[in-house]
Amino acid sequence: MDANGVIKMLDVLYLAQYAEGLINEIPTVAPTAVLTINPTLTPTVPPTAGPTCGEFTDVTVYGYVYKSGNPLQGVHVILESGEILYTDTNGYYSFTIDGSTALSSVTFTVEYVNQWPVTRTVVNPGCGSVEAVDVYYNRQELTGELPGDIWFEQYEQMVVRLKPFITTILMNSGSQRAAAYLLSIIYDPSKISQDADIIAEEGGFITSINPGSVGRIVVAGFDVFGKDPLNAARFLTTSWRANTTVLFMIEIDTSELLDKVEKPIYPRGYTSWIRVVNYGDVNADDTVDIVDALLIAQKYVGLITTFPAEP
Repeated sequence: MDANGVIKMLDVLYLAQYAEGLINEIPTVAPTAVLTINPTLTPTVPPTAGPTCGEFTDVTVYGYVYKSGNPLQGVHVILESGEILYTDTNGYYSFTIDGSTALSSVTFTVEYVNQWPVTRTVVNPGCGSVEAVDVYYNRQELTGELPGDIWFEQYEQMVVRLKPFITTILMNSGSQRAAAYLLSIIYDPSKISQDADIIAEEGGFITSINPGSVGRIVVAGFDVFGKDPLNAARFLTTSWRANTTVLFMIEIDTSELLDKVEKPIYPRGYTSWIRVVNYGDVNADDTVDIVDALLIAQKYVGLITTFPAEP
């Protein structure tokens, strides 16, 4: 059917696609693996070739680096050539891909103190267009071993379904008895909404909860005796409801953590990624249909190695 002289699973897949109107004709060349892009990056896709496209030209790449909505100054942007750029006072940086050298892409790394480096590749579309590149710089290397660390239990990446899910905050107070704290939970209200009140776990305590501004919940606590020294203790828990299938960040911002004699414990809040999935929706189009079934069959027989919805 696909003109390779062998009847196999692939021919069945083509027939199913043709019957459902997903393709207009039976292809004569076996398909290549489905392209997947790391979801933590913003991919740059070359535009469709046209009369003004096709030749590599100089392309200016703009970037913006921020944490919790605040621009980060003095961030290193290291190009492949070894040249080091810095963000300006507004968190912006820019550089040019030299079209005269026929570069198809350029890879660069963004670094900031106490943060994980982010490496990106930007494609030269050959149209002289300007590429917008945003770097959302909210990751810190977490060990949970330092007094003052406050983080989500599912730190690296939490995978949840399109239904209510729970996040648990852990805290390490070292050898001190945590007696007072002030922290904010920062999230994107277009991605998730709070499904239930925040509750204190065995190692936590709550005095007040203030919704604050949109996308920020401010939580404060005071305990006159202070909690026993905590090491990765379950502190606070809240329930959320996802609004769409997406990958997004949720952040803990802390400004105060004291022991019972008001000695600071120097808090550090951390950010986590949450991926919302609709199981069976392997191409991430928010629908489970025959296309997903075909992709699953293709992966089963080894025609593809990853699904479009996978990182």
